Amino acid sequence: MVKRIIKKLVKFIPMSNSIIFESNPDFSDNTFWLYKYLVENEQIQKKYKLVWFVTKEYSPKVTELCGAKIKCINVYSHNKFEVLQRIYYNYTSKLIIDCNRYIHKTREDQVRIHLTHGMPIKDCASYFKQIGECDLLSVAGDGFISMFDQFVNRECIQSMGLPRNEVLFQKQSAPSKQKFIVWLPTYRQHKNKKENPQNIFPMGVPVIKTREQLEQLDQFLERKNIKLLLRMHPAQDTSVLKIGEMKNILLADDAFLEKHNITLYEILSDSNALITDYSSVYYDYLLADKPIGLMMEDMEIYAKENGLLFDNVREEFPGVQITNINEFEVFIDEVYEEKDSKREERIQFMNRFGMKEYPSGKRISEFIQRKLSE
Repeated sequence: MVKRIIKKLVKFIPMSNSIIFESNPDFSDNTFWLYKYLVENEQIQKKYKLVWFVTKEYSPKVTELCGAKIKCINVYSHNKFEVLQRIYYNYTSKLIIDCNRYIHKTREDQVRIHLTHGMPIKDCASYFKQIGECDLLSVAGDGFISMFDQFVNRECIQSMGLPRNEVLFQKQSAPSKQKFIVWLPTYRQHKNKKENPQNIFPMGVPVIKTREQLEQLDQFLERKNIKLLLRMHPAQDTSVLKIGEMKNILLADDAFLEKHNITLYEILSDSNALITDYSSVYYDYLLADKPIGLMMEDMEIYAKENGLLFDNVREEFPGVQITNINEFEVFIDEVYEEKDSKREERIQFMNRFGMKEYPSGKRISEFIQRKLSE
């Protein structure tokens, strides 16, 4: 009822000098890195009110981010005051920047930047159909445009890169003495779905099938003095996870990131290698120019249940295939020996999609300034 009334009155409500930001998890992903650039380089906090649409109960208590004051509004709150605030800012903010949970434009004079949750490997048609109208959808290279142009006006899709990726190709001041590999499996069992999928692994993760294999892997990592940081996908149903933290296998969950005051992409930047599968982080990590291990033993089942955009990801995506514990150890050994057997293939694959080291923050910021001045 309230929304219907506001829709009728919206043309009489003046625009406010505010910007909406959205990401999942809160304060992360492409939106966070663009926000960080805008605050530190463009000082947008001097002109605009910075409003984050958040999901966690604690988030509204956050009043400052990257040195700038922010206002947090919980998108799931049923509190009448917060609902009204949410509607007010959604209808009056000059700029909307989202990357995961769509915040649609409510009037023509708004500007919306959609940064995406990453370039797809999975078939995301049902997700992309909901993107809606935007002024810019930034992709990581020209080769990705065709994945989005059936859902979004082609003129709005531009290769400006993903803001989160800038940290991956920035040079480190000094390499860390401690080698570590980041393991990012995508979800197999979505936490919001109730069906029983077929591809449930005994330990809740690919390749490792028993407690004995887990202990064997931990001991191998110990001998090589390498840490393995496991971060589950935010959508994963973690109730199936039976792999506990060990001496050399650490769970890099949100609590881990908060404890170490670090973001996921800063961890990826400092890492020595990545292990993943059907996750968009594969494309991102190409820019880091470091070894990638691929766990795709369930490709046929995964493709049937979730859909993939490629006929055979195993064959098309360069990386060291890991299908058993022995191949897992071989990949770890390559990282230890600083070998990168798939590097040339990865470079060719990256060129296929036109991926470059885009100064995304700067380019998107300039686009925003042009649009807001029209």
